[in-house]
Amino acid sequence: MADPELQKTPTKKRNKILQVMSGYYAIALVVGGGAIFIFAWLAEEVMDSDFTKLSTQILLAIHSHTSPVHTQIAFFFTNIGSVAGVVVCSAVFIFYLWRSKKPILIYTYCVTLAGSAFFVFVLKLAFHQIRPHVFVPLVAETNFSFPSGHALMSFTFWGFLGWYLVSLNHRQLWRWLLAVVFLGIAGSVALSRLYLGVHWPTDVLAGALIATFWISVCTAGYEWTKRRTNSSKPTLTKGDTPATPKPA
Repeated sequence: MADPELQKTPTKKRNKILQVMSGYYAIALVVGGGAIFIFAWLAEEVMDSDFTKLSTQILLAIHSHTSPVHTQIAFFFTNIGSVAGVVVCSAVFIFYLWRSKKPILIYTYCVTLAGSAFFVFVLKLAFHQIRPHVFVPLVAETNFSFPSGHALMSFTFWGFLGWYLVSLNHRQLWRWLLAVVFLGIAGSVALSRLYLGVHWPTDVLAGALIATFWISVCTAGYEWTKRRTNSSKPTLTKGDTPATPKPA
């Protein structure tokens, strides 16, 4: 007669596979894979200059709303997305995670941020996209344009912060709404770069796509590490007591 436990094994494995396919790994695969696919298509179109006319029209439309107040707002958001701004915001976030005793999450965020900075450096050199000269820029930038470093790093920080907030309890609507606000801040940084005349619309879109892809990869790795760590911890049944080490 077959062992009932052996009969349950295929069912357990099938349920585990279904759980993984419908869980965070599947979501990360769809979101990250979609983002990198769109980026690859966008990069090819940019190299062929297919978006130059449309991008020029968008920049001119934004420039038509130039005013002293709008300029101050643009500089405010572009400073948030600068290297100094992202470093300061990241330091506050990491300090909070350290106080919350979440070392794996600190490591995950540091890898995410460092990887995004690496993408900015490598992709700018790979594509050699010249910055727009549609109108006189309000700031001076000398490096390459594609993708936007401000947009990529801002979407990395605020996107990761939004993911972390929702991951604490995805059933609470206010967390989703605040995550949308965080993405709005990153979007405002991207828009400020267009207003200042130092990036094409495709530059900031590419930065957002790369950030989305990389956050998906890193958070999936975090979820995998967290599950492995939790599964390796011994579980105590009722009446059990933790084992005490024997004296040497």
